[in-house]
Amino acid sequence: MPFTSLRLIRSLEVYPAVDPAVLEQARAVVVLGGGISHDQPEYAADVSSRATLERLRYAAFLYNQHDLPILVTGGNPSGGEAEGWVMKRELESLFNVPVRWLETQSDNTAENAEFSRAILQADGVDTIALVTHAWHMPRAKRVFEQAGFTVVPAPTGFHTVDMKGIMNFIRNAPACTVLTARAQQSIHN
Repeated sequence: MPFTSLRLIRSLEVYPAVDPAVLEQARAVVVLGGGISHDQPEYAADVSSRATLERLRYAAFLYNQHDLPILVTGGNPSGGEAEGWVMKRELESLFNVPVRWLETQSDNTAENAEFSRAILQADGVDTIALVTHAWHMPRAKRVFEQAGFTVVPAPTGFHTVDMKGIMNFIRNAPACTVLTARAQQSIHN
């Protein structure tokens, strides 16, 4: 049911939109990959999934508002081109935003943190604005802090729209799909 699905997913969205004053503490934006769509015929290439595009759009917004350098992170756990390469290409070509650092070896959030730490530590970057979906932020923040970062949560993709009336209590596939996809990603990462 949409009512249940929405309440459960919102229970994970504990970090609010980032406060620009707090964002000033960050020295870089780290964008986590959220999947890619392989071999899309209209592009003749791998492209970012909807989730990754939401994250890239927000990273571009942060770059344009605060001029923070960007690291994209994502390997190729499902084969094909690494998410990091796809993300870099799309940030630069679609959003006209430069990517300073690229991480392409990770297969999960813990590896995103570990490998990003090695890259950024070399440039003396310890405090980051972490971009991922609001529901994913609690776990991602914890993992990046365990890797040694000071994390300014910069969540995106909040679930803000309520369904109205009786439709809120009738089972439907989209409500189940949201929860299933989030649960599977949490298990695998």
